[in-house]
Amino acid sequence: MLGKKAFQTPHMPPKVPPEARVTGCNCAIDAILDNRLSPWKTDPMNKVVRTIQIPEHLDAELRQRAEANGIDLAQLVEVAIAHYLDDIDDVAEDDRRWAQYEQDGKSIPGDAIKSWIESWGKADERSIPKP
Repeated sequence: MLGKKAFQTPHMPPKVPPEARVTGCNCAIDAILDNRLSPWKTDPMNKVVRTIQIPEHLDAELRQRAEANGIDLAQLVEVAIAHYLDDIDDVAEDDRRWAQYEQDGKSIPGDAIKSWIESWGKADERSIPKP
């Protein structure tokens, strides 16, 4: 059985022995377990060196997480930055939508969303509810 660490993040290669791997359950996870989708598997000549200053407690946590996942600190930092950059646009969109809701108060009731989702794939599939 795969441990919790094996699925902490879709970008970190987990420390999972080949005999413990579950194949066929999720192509993305299978690819990660096979180390085919590692963002740091790029040409090392395309890397840029940066020096940053961070609090000691953050440095200690980064080092601990890198060691626990069997990757070096540079790989962990690269993955963390990539996740941040991926997520920041989603957060900005969430903020925009929340501001719009606060302005006009329009929303879709949860029951309408649930009913719409439950209709997926059925003959009488409903269209997306509108506020």
